[in-house]
Amino acid sequence: MKDEFFACACGHDEHTIRFSYDAKYNELYVSVFLGHDGTGFFGRLWKAVKYTLGYKSQYGHFTNTLIKPEDCERLAAFVRKGAPAKAE
Repeated sequence: MKDEFFACACGHDEHTIRFSYDAKYNELYVSVFLGHDGTGFFGRLWKAVKYTLGYKSQYGHFTNTLIKPEDCERLAAFVRKGAPAKAE
């Protein structure tokens, strides 16, 4: 399996994305950090209580990763490498 890592333009370690290509099965995997806010046990407990009571954030549980312009071609080349050939 071949891996490529892309760091966010903001430099935050948790915004790093890993793309893995498995040539045997022609599959592309994307791994992202799912988040951790450092609140510890009680912070997680409070979130669990809010979840149980049906609270929903208007923003959801999302963040983003901004691919740097200099990494765009590397990402495109990595994806093209694993793409099946077009039938003509």
